[in-house]
Amino acid sequence: MTIRILLYGVGLYAVLAGLVFFNAYTAKAAVVETITTSPLGTLQNIIGGASHQNQGAYPFTPSVDGFILPEAVVTGTIIDSGSPTDGMYVYIVDDASGSPGSTVLATSDTFFPTSTCADHDVTLDTVVPVTAATQYWVVIDRVGANDATNMYSICGQSGGGSSLRWDGSAWSSLGNQWRFVIDIDDSDTPGEVCPFNEDVSADSNACVVYAIAASATDAVPVDNTYQILFNGFILFYMSAFGIIYVFKRK
Repeated sequence: MTIRILLYGVGLYAVLAGLVFFNAYTAKAAVVETITTSPLGTLQNIIGGASHQNQGAYPFTPSVDGFILPEAVVTGTIIDSGSPTDGMYVYIVDDASGSPGSTVLATSDTFFPTSTCADHDVTLDTVVPVTAATQYWVVIDRVGANDATNMYSICGQSGGGSSLRWDGSAWSSLGNQWRFVIDIDDSDTPGEVCPFNEDVSADSNACVVYAIAASATDAVPVDNTYQILFNGFILFYMSAFGIIYVFKRK
């Protein structure tokens, strides 16, 4: 009877220890703002067609400080005509007096539009820090040279927008809405795992020690119910076998 009580006590201790000390935390980036410049729509503006239909650009202004993670941008595009095979890409630049600037903050991989207006996820080559109330531009272009027969278009809605297109010598306004969806996250770390009793610094996103009783404002627990149970049972059985071994020796 005494051994059974001891085993139950050890098991309870093990589960609590697994919950408090062995539960890892992950600094998961949380979306704090989603900027949608236009519904997908059916409008088509040619990108990379004739000589005056070069890359296009659309402004966006975050309302919060944050980060654009590599997989946080979506754009709506379509094959306009012919059979282009080179693909498209986007890049994010700063603002220069109301037009796209010359500082490229990130460039995406190549994506390939289809025969209908559809959203395409793009992957940037780096994280982009952004500042609230600061204007940036997302620029879209085709990978290959202009081709007036085999063309792509960006999708959106007519009027009511701030779309620009490079006409060969300057940016000209088309005034349409173009489809971009951009997530602004509160961390530049998609999923950094911190050891037990550590949190994530709001300033550096680095793991730092925190008091267990304190509120972990930046770190959120992983969905780790199974991890807690596993750790608890491991400690329970290790302790149980240890106690049984000691009593048997006596």
